[in-house]
Amino acid sequence: MHNTLTIISLGLYLLACALPAYKLDNSTYQPGVGCLIVGILAILYNATAFMAWLANIPYFVGVIFNFYPHTKVPIWVIVAQCIGLAMSFGAFGVKKFLLDEAGHESNATITYGAFVWIIAMALMLVASFFRR
Repeated sequence: MHNTLTIISLGLYLLACALPAYKLDNSTYQPGVGCLIVGILAILYNATAFMAWLANIPYFVGVIFNFYPHTKVPIWVIVAQCIGLAMSFGAFGVKKFLLDEAGHESNATITYGAFVWIIAMALMLVASFFRR
């Protein structure tokens, strides 16, 4: 059961990377993969967006432990995933999006790709609980 939940969660995560995560002022969309790639730069201009980006780390630790055969998921991984899930809600705090290295910004509105990403985070936590 836990492997099925892990695979579904990973599928939702990859889907979230392909879906638009934010709608920008100029009627364009920022896909989830763009947020994943440049999210570390949010440390320079938006702490809540950086916290949301950091939530990816415990997610992938959970993926690794859930696919590792014949081992229970350690409690510290579950705690880290709980913290990561809480940090993922920082995605709601993104109001501006950096467009280029010159510092141009655009207003951003959260869209369904970010919600799919948060659901993937929560599902990985559930999969880890079943593995415990």
